[in-house]
Amino acid sequence: MINFKFSREEAMERILDVYSRWYILKNELTTASGRVDSSTDSRPELTLVQSGHMDEEEGQYLMSRRAMIWEAESHEYVYFFDVAHLTKADVEKALAESYERGMKCIVPGPKHRCSYIAAIIVADSADAEAISYIKKYQKRENFKMSLHGWMDQMVGLVLPEKIEVSPGSKRMEDILEYSMDPDGYKARRRGIKGFIRKLFR
Repeated sequence: MINFKFSREEAMERILDVYSRWYILKNELTTASGRVDSSTDSRPELTLVQSGHMDEEEGQYLMSRRAMIWEAESHEYVYFFDVAHLTKADVEKALAESYERGMKCIVPGPKHRCSYIAAIIVADSADAEAISYIKKYQKRENFKMSLHGWMDQMVGLVLPEKIEVSPGSKRMEDILEYSMDPDGYKARRRGIKGFIRKLFR
């Protein structure tokens, strides 16, 4: 049982605080004067609040870094959206915008292993159709038959006392759960119940 209940603004702040520990974030909300607009009251419709990215490099070399045996790059591009009430059309809009922005950042090549594009939506409420769409959504693109890596797109939704994610988004779900309920998250992963939960995720 997830034990949390926050306003949209509080939930977004907690999520961004955790993501900022590993991701480079960029605020996407500015007013005409150039100031950051942080009020949720001013954006009842779907709004891109922040974006972020994380890059990882792996490799193995022989004696010297000049003699690389193999090397690979992984990237994740995440987009944080805010809306009062979420509809299926809003989910499709968030996915389309995050896909368009994320794909512009991906550079397929021999070193590219994978890239993930994630849309995270924080809402007060959501249509059942929107939640069902999120729980079933899957999208993957291969570059040159995966020789130049692949791209997976995922989506997550944070509601009061509830988190929903698309298939294959367990790491994102873990981060969101920890953001909302860090003590409960740790407790759920202790002992035999936590071991079984990890084993069958």
